[in-house]
Amino acid sequence: MAILLQSFVLLSIFAVLSTGIYIDGYGQNTNQNFADKSWEHIFQSSQRSSVLPLYRYMNKLYYMGIHFRARWVVALNFCESLHMKLLTIHSEDENERVHKYIRDASKGHEYWIGGTRLVDGYKWIWMPYGTQVEYTNWSNGQPSDVNEKCMQVWITNNKLTWNDRDCNAEFFFVCERYVDSSTSGPPGL
Repeated sequence: MAILLQSFVLLSIFAVLSTGIYIDGYGQNTNQNFADKSWEHIFQSSQRSSVLPLYRYMNKLYYMGIHFRARWVVALNFCESLHMKLLTIHSEDENERVHKYIRDASKGHEYWIGGTRLVDGYKWIWMPYGTQVEYTNWSNGQPSDVNEKCMQVWITNNKLTWNDRDCNAEFFFVCERYVDSSTSGPPGL
């Protein structure tokens, strides 16, 4: 019963966050991209937001999804509802910075990121952008199972490495957003 109630609450929150429709006192739809403008203000501010705690590294903002565990597709959708994307990692430096954020969060050692091979079952892509994964940091022996089609990062031997997992497992997650107006996505996009 508790799991059912928790699922209902999370789905309700997701529905409210994703609609962006507001009704005034007279029942009129006053959706004038109010939600979009509110989120944009948070991303453009140089001061830390009290609404959405973000970390900045280079031309990206990061949000640590540490308040609930989710399946991979729920994490992907939740990041989208925040006007962000599920994390993509493009360099060793970025991998190390994400490792620091995960250590600082102190909320476990396994997190979903945006890599998947759900599209064709074989090639790893960054689903949020539809680009092929080029930089990798797989754990020894990974990816190991063709039935595990979603990508997670985990801390092993005090290093942040990558692993393939069943997409229905529930983990914390990391969202990202590019902030440089000349770069709306990962390198080469």
